[in-house]
Amino acid sequence: MFVTTPDELDALVPELATLGIDPVEEPMSWQTFGHLLMRHQMKLKAFLMDQSILAGLGNIYSDEILFAAGLRYDRQSDSLSTQEMRRLYRSLVETLHDAIKYGGSTLADKQYVDLNGKAGEFQEHHKVYDHEKEPCRRCRRNLIQKAKFQGRSTFYCDVCQV
Repeated sequence: MFVTTPDELDALVPELATLGIDPVEEPMSWQTFGHLLMRHQMKLKAFLMDQSILAGLGNIYSDEILFAAGLRYDRQSDSLSTQEMRRLYRSLVETLHDAIKYGGSTLADKQYVDLNGKAGEFQEHHKVYDHEKEPCRRCRRNLIQKAKFQGRSTFYCDVCQV
């Protein structure tokens, strides 16, 4: 660990210079978020997980955000209506704030704990991630599906997410 100024940080750790917007640290309007979506023609899950666009989102949070927004992981980022963009942005912000409130997600592998060694509790609030073949918590009539996307497990409801 070291202390430095923001200007010196990029020179010391060049990887940080390529990181995109941190949606928690640098709040943006849904219109700015919408412009990002339209500028990048890619699948929604790939968009959310691209660290050069949005910093800090991984597989779990992408699935949870997309479920909350009612959008499929394989939709094109530039295909969303204005209403869908707003819904996705709201889901992004709300999911990340909930994850922070509950201390993040600590799975069975116990890879994530906080600075004091305490496990997170957000996994207890996951709606789709790792809930394959369980009833959807929104529609209650469909089972959560699991697919592979970019080599990662992706969980979704094929009724609620369009």
